[in-house]
Amino acid sequence: MEIRNNVDLGKYTTFHIGGNARNFYMPESTQELISCLRTLGNEKDFYILSGGSNLLINDKKIYDNVIYCKRLNDYIIDLGEGKYHVGAAVRIQKLINKLNRDGYGGIEYLYSLPALVGGIVVMNAGRGEGYAKSISDFIERVYIVRGGEELTVEKGDCGFGFRTSVFKGSKDIVVAVDLRMEVTDSKNAELDIRRRMAEVKLYQERNKANFGSVFSCCNPRIMNIMQKLSYGRKSGVHYSSKTPNWLVNEGKGTYKQAKHLIDDVAALHKIFKKECKVEVQIWD
Repeated sequence: MEIRNNVDLGKYTTFHIGGNARNFYMPESTQELISCLRTLGNEKDFYILSGGSNLLINDKKIYDNVIYCKRLNDYIIDLGEGKYHVGAAVRIQKLINKLNRDGYGGIEYLYSLPALVGGIVVMNAGRGEGYAKSISDFIERVYIVRGGEELTVEKGDCGFGFRTSVFKGSKDIVVAVDLRMEVTDSKNAELDIRRRMAEVKLYQERNKANFGSVFSCCNPRIMNIMQKLSYGRKSGVHYSSKTPNWLVNEGKGTYKQAKHLIDDVAALHKIFKKECKVEVQIWD
C-alpha cells in the first residue's frame, strides 16, 4: 500500500476543489484496507475518497487521514450465467464494456458517469426518478469493510432507495459487489450507449469541472432562478447554463462559493415549502 503525505485533494476530485490530506493512504486490496483501518484505530477520524465525483471538499481544511479507494479491488470475475463479482475500483465504463462483450447488460444508461463501481453502489446510481432504473436492480449482495472487518450484506439489508443506500454517509467501505445481469444484444447495447452519450453532450456541461447533480430532489423553477442569478460568476462557481442542477467550476472556484450556492438553494426551497435533498457529499 502506498502512503503519501501533504496531498492536495483538489487534484483527486472532479470539481477540482479540496483541502489537504496530511496522510493519504492508497490500498489496492481488501486486506490492505483492513490493515490500514486497524493501524489507524477506530477512534481516529478518517475520510473515504473514491472516484472523486459527487464530492465537495473544504479547501481551507487539513484532513489528518484520507483513504483513497480508486485502486481498491480493480477486478471483474465472471461467475457464469450473467453473474459477476466486481471490485469497487472498476470504472463503470469498463464494466459495461465487459458485460456487453459477454452478451449481458442492462445498465448502459450509467455509461456517462465519471464514477467507480463502489461509488455507484453507495449512491445507488440510476437513470432518474421517472425511469425507475438503478444499479440495485442487478445487485445480489455487497461486500464491505466496517470497523476493520469484512462483512457481506445481502441486497435486502442494503436499504436501497432513489439515489441512496445504507452505506451513504456511513463509515462502511464498499469493496466489491455481486451482480446478476440480464441477457442483452450487443448491438442494441452499443446503440443505447451512443444515445446516452449524445444526450449528455446536448444537455450536460461536461467540458468544465463539476460533480454531477447537486440535489437528488429539487424544484425546477427555483433552480432556474438560481441558475440565472449565479451565472455571471465566470471566474468561479456557478450553476450550469445547460443543467440547472449542476454546479460548475470555471477554474478559480472555492469551497465557500459552492457551499453558499448550495445553501441558498436549500433556503429558497424552505421559504417556498418545496422538497429539496442535497445529493453531493460535503466535507465541511
